Amino acid sequence: MMVSVYIRLLMVVCLPPKVSEVATLLRLKLDTDKHPHPRILLKLAGTCTVLPTLMADSASEVDLESDTSSVDGLSARDQLQAKCDQMQRRMDLLQQENRVLKTEVETLKLKVRSLMEVNQQLRRNSVSIQAKAEQEEEYISNMLQRRISELKKEKEALALNYEQEEECLTNELNKKLVQLQREKELLERTLAQEQEAQVTSLALALCRVNKLKHRIEKLENEKNAKQQSLDKLRHEKIELENALEQEQEALVNRLWKKMDKLEAEKRRLQDSRADLEVDFHRSGTTRLCSGVVRESKYVFSPDRRSMPSHSLLPSEKPLDRGIR
Repeated sequence: MMVSVYIRLLMVVCLPPKVSEVATLLRLKLDTDKHPHPRILLKLAGTCTVLPTLMADSASEVDLESDTSSVDGLSARDQLQAKCDQMQRRMDLLQQENRVLKTEVETLKLKVRSLMEVNQQLRRNSVSIQAKAEQEEEYISNMLQRRISELKKEKEALALNYEQEEECLTNELNKKLVQLQREKELLERTLAQEQEAQVTSLALALCRVNKLKHRIEKLENEKNAKQQSLDKLRHEKIELENALEQEQEALVNRLWKKMDKLEAEKRRLQDSRADLEVDFHRSGTTRLCSGVVRESKYVFSPDRRSMPSHSLLPSEKPLDRGIR
């Protein structure tokens, strides 16, 4: 049927005035097809739109050729031959396009079949999945039912065990309560005895504390008295030290004064001795010299009590004064 349709299409193409028949034949082709596809519709619609332009071009070319042939003076046979050649080329082109369209139609049919197979496979898969889901749902419901029954049995067993354990615990707690009451009474008696003992011990400790307090007060009084006497002794000691220091200073001053006098007397005697020696050498008398020697020995004798040690040199005197 498709071949007849395409033959009619070629015949219509060869006859340019009958362009409207092309659209009718294409519509018949689309109506007779069992499984139309959108791509096929687009192809056929494009063919319907292109054919009129092609036929118009061919008509214009034929007119142009007829004009040129009439102008050039060609024979009618040559015009017919040229027209046949042109139609032959046109038919070859249309046959080639027909073959291309057939191949596209075949590929589209194959795609449609594959899509239909995929659709059927998906339907079968959906049916199998639905059946499997129903089976799994039934299995889960059965399993949950069994689990619920097991949990009910466990609940009953736990309730029974709970009642038994509660009864045992109440008995044990009653026994422990009685024992604790006895221990409480015993502890109260022992606590009363310990409190009495602690009261007596506290009374004794209070007496001892009072005694210790009196003793501490007595010791503090003694400490204060001794502290006062110690302060008085310290004050007296300071006064004695000051008096002793003043006496020592006065004694040192007196000694320095005596030493100054003795030094002056020593220098005077040395001067007089030098004068006497000079006179002795001059006069040759020894009597006067011996008298002066005896006098000097008497003056510088260590047996004199009021005189300090005369071994000090004149150069040591400023040093001793600086120490004082």
